[in-house]
Amino acid sequence: MQRIKSLLVIAVVMMAVQPVFGQKSSSDEGVRQLYRQAVDLYQKEKYASAQHLFDKLTADAAGVDDEMAREACFYGAVCAERLGNSDADFRLTEFLRRYPQNKHTNMANFYLGNYHYAAGDYVTTEDGTGIVHIAPTFGADDAFVARNAGIPPVFMYTKKG
Repeated sequence: MQRIKSLLVIAVVMMAVQPVFGQKSSSDEGVRQLYRQAVDLYQKEKYASAQHLFDKLTADAAGVDDEMAREACFYGAVCAERLGNSDADFRLTEFLRRYPQNKHTNMANFYLGNYHYAAGDYVTTEDGTGIVHIAPTFGADDAFVARNAGIPPVFMYTKKG
């Protein structure tokens, strides 16, 4: 009789616990699906929509998959940089502060540099004439700034080429 009671208790406990694990599993799958959607949008250069999903994932994935949360934090910051958002500096700096040994550290520094270069933070009125020019077809830095500002390259041709 004692054995039957023990088996009955075990059965009831298993039945009560099973839905909890089932919910966690579907929650995990929901987070993974959201991550796949965010990556797809990022790859299609739909940075605003991707950033929204990455921001949601940064919070939601923290308890489910820490690596995914770190990835979401990085890509959310990159989206901000690509969009020229004013919080890109903070986001990239915060990513570097929170995850200094992450595999994306070098790229985060690169994007941070791009952000400051595009913003013109390196130009001052204390040095030189204060006049800055860009030549989009004569250098990678100038091409980057021009592209981000929507300035098309101008190619000069003569009849001889």
